Amino acid sequence: MSIKKALSRKDRWHHAYLLVGDRQSVLAELFPILKEAGVGGSNHPNYFYLESHHLGIDESRELRRRAALGERYFVINTFSLTREAQNALLKTVEEPQSQVHFFVLVPHVYGLLPTFLSRFVIINAGGVTGQTKEGISVSQFLASTPKERLKMLAPFSIKHDDPEARREIKKRALFFLSELEVELEGRLPEGAATLEKVLNLKKYLYMESAQVGLILDHLAFVV
Repeated sequence: MSIKKALSRKDRWHHAYLLVGDRQSVLAELFPILKEAGVGGSNHPNYFYLESHHLGIDESRELRRRAALGERYFVINTFSLTREAQNALLKTVEEPQSQVHFFVLVPHVYGLLPTFLSRFVIINAGGVTGQTKEGISVSQFLASTPKERLKMLAPFSIKHDDPEARREIKKRALFFLSELEVELEGRLPEGAATLEKVLNLKKYLYMESAQVGLILDHLAFVV
């Protein structure tokens, strides 16, 4: 899913986007979109841009403070976030103020907590858009039969003893659901009921004991 497609309707913007890819390329695409929507620039009263190599707890607290004071648009350009920074920012993203939007730019999702990822619409801005690492096209997935979807989702059901491998599968599953979320938002109002089901399943995924394969198998039959 491209950034342009995900942000094509300002009135349907999600409150938090994680833009994954080359950060300079992402900025080059994001800034014109924000400008066209009337957002950004030093003269905009409710816009804040933060660039940091390694976002820490103090910077996350500053973002929370600014959001509480009424700033509405945040572009955060960082190579990585500490665990403490993610947990602090998570509290703001979980219960966002009305019309507050976060755009977090990172080169990859390594080191990001599943609970943190689950609160964002994740956009793969650095590779083939509209597909997951498993090569699943979200539009093709929605058009397929349950049997065909189960075959597409089979890689998520592979059992792993390594905790890190299990976390990686969960991250890829969250990315896939985010791709579905953006696709369905673009089909509103027709896709409203399906979108609600995807959002509910996304909540289950960030539970510590979540069975990724079972959740996605259920997805194959309900969308």
